[in-house]
Amino acid sequence: MKRIFFILFISIVTFSCSNENYDLQSVELTGVWEQIDSDANSTKVYRLVFGSDQTGLKIYTITNDTGEVNSSASAFNWELNDTVITLSENEISKKIYVINTEENVFLMTEDNLRMDKISDDYSQYY
Repeated sequence: MKRIFFILFISIVTFSCSNENYDLQSVELTGVWEQIDSDANSTKVYRLVFGSDQTGLKIYTITNDTGEVNSSASAFNWELNDTVITLSENEISKKIYVINTEENVFLMTEDNLRMDKISDDYSQYY
């Protein structure tokens, strides 16, 4: 009886645990990823656009409460290696980590900026 209980217990524990190993190959990196930060005086939008040819755009926009908009954009090349995405601009590299949870996938920069995917369609940027 103890043996049956033990086998039942192990089976329940094994099958009820969530699988935290997420298949990164199924993550579709191409598309538009964004983070928005708002305060009383401005709204800041940080956007990364990943193209299928391993190129992309980094777009940073600030809209002040007066309606004034400042924006900058720069091109980058990207490479995915396991859970690390390396963005290369000229001779400078910046790493962005792919972090996943049970509910969603998001990017986390080295300075703890969380970016969520907002679109698979990046065609308006290319």
